[in-house]
Amino acid sequence: MKLVTVSDHTTADLQITHEIVNVILHRNYSSFLFQLRDLIPTIDYPGHWGGFGGSIEPGEFFFSAGYRELEEELCYTPPNLYHFRTYIYGHKRIYMCYCELVLPLSKLKQGEGMDMELFSRDQIFNGPLYSQKLNDKFPVAPPLLEIFEEFFKDLEE
Repeated sequence: MKLVTVSDHTTADLQITHEIVNVILHRNYSSFLFQLRDLIPTIDYPGHWGGFGGSIEPGEFFFSAGYRELEEELCYTPPNLYHFRTYIYGHKRIYMCYCELVLPLSKLKQGEGMDMELFSRDQIFNGPLYSQKLNDKFPVAPPLLEIFEEFFKDLEE
């Protein structure tokens, strides 16, 4: 499946069945918090590192959903949440946001997934990422790698 930015494609002719928010959490843009997704075959990319987020409820604004998902998954409310880009992936509209992680990891309470870790830019793009908790390496979800490439490119401009 191809990841398409909304600016590259009109959505009027697409059958969007699901809206999702996903948040990139960063520490000074030098490290990024990832969640190791559960090994549940019915979810997208089980056993892959991914971001934090989830479904947008009917009538909910994507920023509100982003704050809600971070509270549910990490017991964390960032000072600010920013929109990065909106993507279409299959029949899903994905609102990508980002925020600064100002708390230490020890203050976060993981509500979903098998693990969470901070990774540098180099680690993200150089192969599977190591889970200290599970003592094994796992890949990053491919669409998230594409998004991070665009995110880092925008940071450099």
